[in-house]
Amino acid sequence: MLARVIFLATLLSLPNVPTGAELQVVKFINEGSSTLSLFWIDHKGTPDPKAVIKPGATESQDTYEGHVFKLAVSSPASSGAWVHRVEKSGQLSCRGEKDKVYCRWTPSVAYSGPRWESVVSEARDT
Repeated sequence: MLARVIFLATLLSLPNVPTGAELQVVKFINEGSSTLSLFWIDHKGTPDPKAVIKPGATESQDTYEGHVFKLAVSSPASSGAWVHRVEKSGQLSCRGEKDKVYCRWTPSVAYSGPRWESVVSEARDT
């Protein structure tokens, strides 16, 4: 639990638009049977609703490196929510099961950084 708090606190300490950051595009794809809620987390840690993504639907967001998004089946306070910190343009293919969200990150260009990030599962390379 402490690791989750530290990880999220680190993500939330980032500014809204990092200096010199390039515009990135993230495509959120709902591959599951549950509707997902998409939130952008501002620099104060407040969830800002961005979209409701129905099963089979896609939502694209223009954003910047370092921005944090959260996907949840129910509310942004859901313990099974997925948190993603933008590094580069790409797509996040997700599915919601009960109160948990599972996602797979695919960069749109060659990228050697972490491809999975979450507060509910350990970061790992694929």
